[in-house]
Amino acid sequence: MKELFKQLPQTQTAEILLDTCAFYYIFQHHHEKQLLELQTKKIVALTSFNIEEILHTLHHIDSHTRNRINHHLKKNPLPILEIPIHPGNRKAEQTYVNTIDSHLLNHIPDPSDAVLIAAALTLSANVITKDKHHLFTAELKNYLSNKKVHIYKTLHDLQT
Repeated sequence: MKELFKQLPQTQTAEILLDTCAFYYIFQHHHEKQLLELQTKKIVALTSFNIEEILHTLHHIDSHTRNRINHHLKKNPLPILEIPIHPGNRKAEQTYVNTIDSHLLNHIPDPSDAVLIAAALTLSANVITKDKHHLFTAELKNYLSNKKVHIYKTLHDLQT
């Protein structure tokens, strides 16, 4: 699977970024068809940071879900937005987030969660996440409301 992720195309732009938990949710709940439909209309991407998180946690995911991920990405690759930091380096995460929005960490206490929103801010991209603790919150939605970035919980929410 690591080789498959290495072969995914790079992108400099995206209209929608998927969080790691949303990525897993899509395949665990058989929503590949909705993802593909969205991919035909919008540039849906993952960040390199999320790819590293996925590769680190993939062994916890059941084989059926891994097979669905593998099958989908081979036929319908998701592009990767390269960002200059890696999971696990809290100081680098904080620095990255602060260079993009110095107030963002006031609304997202975990720098590793804030990385995705910071990347979205650089592109004015929307985000799909299942993280109700730090990302899918009313406070963050309000903060981002004038920044052209919206947070959605599901693919369906984005399409309505």
